[in-house]
Amino acid sequence: MTDPRLVRYAQLICEHSLGIGETHRVLISTPPSGGPLALAAAREAWRRGARVSVVMQPEWARADRLRSGRDEQIAYMDPADLEVVERFDRWLFVWASGNTAERAGIASEKDAALARARMAWSERQDEREAAGEMRWVGAAYPTALGAQTARMGTHAWEHFVYSALLLDEADTVAAWRALGERHKRLIERLADVSELRVVASGTDLRVDVAGREWESCAGEANLPDGEVFCCPPLGGIEGEILFGVPSMQNGRSYRDVRLRFEGGVVVDASAALGEEDLIARIDTDEGARRVGEFAIGTNEMIQHAVGDTLFDEKIGGTCHLALGRSFPSLGGENVSAIHWDLICDLRDGGRIDADGEPLLRDGKLLV
Repeated sequence: MTDPRLVRYAQLICEHSLGIGETHRVLISTPPSGGPLALAAAREAWRRGARVSVVMQPEWARADRLRSGRDEQIAYMDPADLEVVERFDRWLFVWASGNTAERAGIASEKDAALARARMAWSERQDEREAAGEMRWVGAAYPTALGAQTARMGTHAWEHFVYSALLLDEADTVAAWRALGERHKRLIERLADVSELRVVASGTDLRVDVAGREWESCAGEANLPDGEVFCCPPLGGIEGEILFGVPSMQNGRSYRDVRLRFEGGVVVDASAALGEEDLIARIDTDEGARRVGEFAIGTNEMIQHAVGDTLFDEKIGGTCHLALGRSFPSLGGENVSAIHWDLICDLRDGGRIDADGEPLLRDGKLLV
């Protein structure tokens, strides 16, 4: 029997996130553990008359390529992947947590080589999205391994995930649209701001946002969602920041990452855990030491970090920077093979000032 929450979830994806109709070609990409959500979404898309293809990606494939492949095999960009970018106009990526340590023990240099190899794919995806030719959404599905990462029981984790998705609301689509209206008010406040100053423990950072376009994220590209973000100019970050929320990337854990910026470039980096891998990651390419995104989290249903960036970066009362690739559609100029979100919690004495005026205090937006 299908979980009724999955039916509502599939309706949210097809109606609000992707706007699927009978003319659309839909690709659903999922690991085996995400099969129930993939099936529910496929059924809803078929009901709407769309043509649907489902690709099930085994969780071991990428890790084993890195572990066993030679340099030229890791750097190989499969032409079939680029062809896929051209053939579909609606994409659903099911994010179903597997073993977060699957890539542990693999040299950071191999991760960097694979990321560089996939840049052509990412750039073409961005081009088609900016041209209005395609839409995509990444949607979380609760798994037992995800619960383990979050240090929750499976039932509690399911409740946490579905609450973060606003699936407990009487009208889920209306709830996400209401968040979009709240974002609209925040963006109107930010429109004429030249500089944001972020102050917290170990943090005093200035972000140039003059003339930058802000994007509302209210369930259109990520599920769960809840943030507004912009792409600062290349030289637009100055100062220091401590990311107190732990980060997990490619099977590697990072804790208390500290970065110091001069002229928009990381000139000093350290971490209480994962410092060697941190340095290797920001040395992936020239753009990896620059910021591609600055964002403010707005999802009040997510109250604590769970070790998954998809959720943690949306916590209401936090901000995050993404090192690496920016978004050309928002005027972003930074080019990199990585896009790594690092999160700063502002709910205990932190603040954001907008041209010297209060914008956020102790995690509460004053808009």
